[in-house]
Amino acid sequence: MEPHLFATVEDLARRLVAAWGRGTVEVARDPRQPHEAGLLKLDCSKAALRLGWRGTWNVAATVARTVDWYRVHAEGGTDLAA
Repeated sequence: MEPHLFATVEDLARRLVAAWGRGTVEVARDPRQPHEAGLLKLDCSKAALRLGWRGTWNVAATVARTVDWYRVHAEGGTDLAA
């Protein structure tokens, strides 16, 4: 597995489209719009500290499992085995 633990929004969108097998990603940059931070991250430290939680999947695994889940539900399924 690749070691990536984070991805840009554009990279994540491209990975999701690739895993789904169809669709496109369009990036619309408008210089008149306010600047967005270059890197936004979720902070899971509170969950780790209080609950002992830690992530187990990298970006590639997360995308693959997420697309699998949505595909099953789009086809009328109910759930995936863990």
